[in-house]
Amino acid sequence: MGLKLKKFTELYSGMVSWIVGNTTKLTDFSKGSAIRSLLEAVATSIEQAYFNMYRNVMWGIENSIYEAFNFRKKDATPASGTLTLMFAYPVTADFIVPEGARFASITQQDGSTLYFQTQQDYKVLGGSIEADIEVFCTTAGKVGNVSSDTVKVMVNPIREVSEITNRIGFTTGAEEESSASRKQRFNRYIETLARGTKKAIEYGAKEVPGVAGVWVDDSEIGLVKVYVHDANGNLPDYLKAEVQTALENYRAAGIPCLVLPIVKEEIAIELEVSVLQAYNTTLFRQNLLASLYSYVNNFPVAKSFIVSDLVQYVMNYDDVAVVNCKVLSPTQDIITPQQEIIRTSNIKLTIKT
Repeated sequence: MGLKLKKFTELYSGMVSWIVGNTTKLTDFSKGSAIRSLLEAVATSIEQAYFNMYRNVMWGIENSIYEAFNFRKKDATPASGTLTLMFAYPVTADFIVPEGARFASITQQDGSTLYFQTQQDYKVLGGSIEADIEVFCTTAGKVGNVSSDTVKVMVNPIREVSEITNRIGFTTGAEEESSASRKQRFNRYIETLARGTKKAIEYGAKEVPGVAGVWVDDSEIGLVKVYVHDANGNLPDYLKAEVQTALENYRAAGIPCLVLPIVKEEIAIELEVSVLQAYNTTLFRQNLLASLYSYVNNFPVAKSFIVSDLVQYVMNYDDVAVVNCKVLSPTQDIITPQQEIIRTSNIKLTIKT
């Protein structure tokens, strides 16, 4: 028998029936009467208590198993990406862009400004005319997924820098993990309770904040190679150290786990998209281009580039606007080895009607 909630009308009718059956002194139950007002107030409070109890029971059914294992949802992830510093002239000597250096975006459509900062020191060599650094949005979530040429303001001035920009849009920001995703992750977690297995090592590496993909190579006797990458397809030193520490709780005793970066294969993509005349605008092209960068640069490790999949993605982008899509380059599917990941910083998009 399931949990049954009593509604307001049922509660009120029950109380009226009890009073009528047990006394003849209270007979006026018309609207606005004192006894009816009192009974309705009590019925309302009991109905609210029933609802709160039902809501808490349903929450307990859904989350009790997670609470027992202390299995929390993953927090929102801040967007990150490469910021290019351009110097007015070749720098005269080596200098350091310090950890915590802050940068800002141009004003967004909603009038807000996003801030980004470094999480480690970066050394700029003397004679450089440009330098690339990685910055992270100070606000977690998809709000930090900005388009190219958006981060252009130095909050903390850096000597000899004449201009800054992000030549590629940021696409790595993510919201808090959904209930459905946590459920799937918990199913994988249960499979990994037997430590020392390939799945357990893969799961342990993925649990490190910032890790976007993992591939485990256990083909050699006595050695496990763990290929790891972040959302940008890289493996910074600090992330590598965190993964190595985390795997101490998952690897088999006496079997070393070698943490290695994924081999990143950069590809150039050229597309020709036909749209209706009304959609042949700069804004539509910018939005579609940003969506394409997000699609390709979120490929997990070992995912192959299939031309037909890209065509289908573009056709599904807007069922009304997009009429046809032709991929000019690459013309053949790119089959990706297990330890490689596909990324792109060069998408040429031509819109025509």
